[in-house]
Amino acid sequence: MAEHAAGDGNGAGFLDAVRRAWHSDVGYSFRQSPLAMGSAVVATLLVLMSVFSPWISPHNPFDLASINLLDARLPPAPRHDRRL
Repeated sequence: MAEHAAGDGNGAGFLDAVRRAWHSDVGYSFRQSPLAMGSAVVATLLVLMSVFSPWISPHNPFDLASINLLDARLPPAPRHDRRL
């Protein structure tokens, strides 16, 4: 009797599939390619930035009530609530 069946519901089947893919010929070729690894890093960073975007940029750029066109020519301020 197998300890980890593919459909046992605890995710062991998925982990076994990932482990097999990582140790396969395709996984080895992927790990040895600098271009593929760099692309994976960039894709991972883009996904993380999109997931955490509400915390990276907490203001709503489409909120028309917060836009003041008279402030367009002011230099950047250290904080948004202070005027120079």
